[in-house]
Amino acid sequence: MKMMRMAYILFDGMTTLDFVGFYDAVTRMGVLKAIENVSWDFCSNKEEVTDDRGLTLKINQVSPDLSAYDLIFIPGGFSTRQLRFDTNFITWIQTK
Repeated sequence: MKMMRMAYILFDGMTTLDFVGFYDAVTRMGVLKAIENVSWDFCSNKEEVTDDRGLTLKINQVSPDLSAYDLIFIPGGFSTRQLRFDTNFITWIQTK
């Protein structure tokens, strides 16, 4: 069976609840054996990100080539309103 690779795209100002809700569901499906052979990385264009409430998260893949992933997940947050104009970030996301 083929391994499915997921990239969680994390960024400054994101709403962590948007990320954690999806992450929780995916990891629970693995524990319940509803899905198998799934791996994921926490990705960003920098080594650490701080959410909209001040929580800082460490990233394990900085600016990876996203074409190596089967699925990318980008949480929401008010900062996405500015992030959509960040050409470096958008160009990186488009590597998928």
